[in-house]
Amino acid sequence: MALLTSAVNGLFWVNRIVDTCFTIDMIVQLNLEYCEGNMYEGNWVTNRWLIATKYFKSWFLVRRLLLLWSYGVCSFVLFAVFAPTRI
Repeated sequence: MALLTSAVNGLFWVNRIVDTCFTIDMIVQLNLEYCEGNMYEGNWVTNRWLIATKYFKSWFLVRRLLLLWSYGVCSFVLFAVFAPTRI
């Protein structure tokens, strides 16, 4: 993938928008409090260290793996379709 040429086209900007959405989502998730136990009777956790620990143990790895997988598949497909053929 290091030898692929990158072009600034529509797909590039769509990818940047998706990256920005993922980054904003991560920032929001790291700042949202969560409830331990029953939502009406439980304790709301506002400690940022505990919020970050819970996020990294739950959704962070899943989202990053899916993002890396999508980059790999998209890069492979784009390379296979748009790469010049050499004989």
